[in-house]
Amino acid sequence: MTTDQSNGLAMPVAVVSDGSGLAEPVGFELDSVLRGYARLLRQLGGPRACDILLNAYDAHELVDGLRALPAEVRAVYLVHTDASRLATVQRNLGGGSGGRLVIADQDVTAMALCAKLLTILTRRGRATATSQVVLAEGSTLPNLGPLLMAVQIFDIAFWKEADAPIFPLERVSQDADAVIDLRTEQHDDLRALGETGPAILTPKDKDFVGSIGALPGLLNVALDSPITRIDIDVYAAVAQALCTMTPPDQDFPGIDPALTDSIEWTVRQAVRHPRGT
Repeated sequence: MTTDQSNGLAMPVAVVSDGSGLAEPVGFELDSVLRGYARLLRQLGGPRACDILLNAYDAHELVDGLRALPAEVRAVYLVHTDASRLATVQRNLGGGSGGRLVIADQDVTAMALCAKLLTILTRRGRATATSQVVLAEGSTLPNLGPLLMAVQIFDIAFWKEADAPIFPLERVSQDADAVIDLRTEQHDDLRALGETGPAILTPKDKDFVGSIGALPGLLNVALDSPITRIDIDVYAAVAQALCTMTPPDQDFPGIDPALTDSIEWTVRQAVRHPRGT
């Protein structure tokens, strides 16, 4: 484990992975990735972060490993972890057991796709309340459906590959404004919709990189307040902020330390004034 030896204390944030979400073990390469994330957080005006690669046989060992982190580690950014393991972590550490917040890269990806969808709908002159969205294999990002509803998109069709024989995705998507395709393999069944059809969104590396610029602001607020869970409405506020900050010819605002201040303000407002108050 990497620690800040200057004060003899662990850093307030740990970038953690067990590698279970990767197709093949990458060893020292994953170590390098974790160090890169930790370095980026600091460069963007976020908190100091250490990088930790955990060896966990199953989800329960991962939970035990996270619980065993030094008390000074108040927030964890969990990356490249299998979705089923992540669900176990969130059930057992949800609400910040022991005062510790866990944010996963799946949360960042969901926020990225939501922000990109809002940007596309705005450019097409579509109001969120009247937009239709198809979410294909949404179980891979369980937070995305609630996140879309939190930004006032309520007409959502949840489609699974098992539905294809009776309800082909192409047919289900004909009248939609957008399709968020989370299938792990590439498919050609949406090509026939043409240029006038729905926008097709898939998770891409550049989207993830663009949205990770919001993470330092999120963490700064989390470490400066008693919150131990990021509410879905906070993620929604960040996605909406990313949309408004996006230049007309780009998918995301550039990664810039100035973005951290804007996101931090957005998060503080969302935390202080939750929906319904």
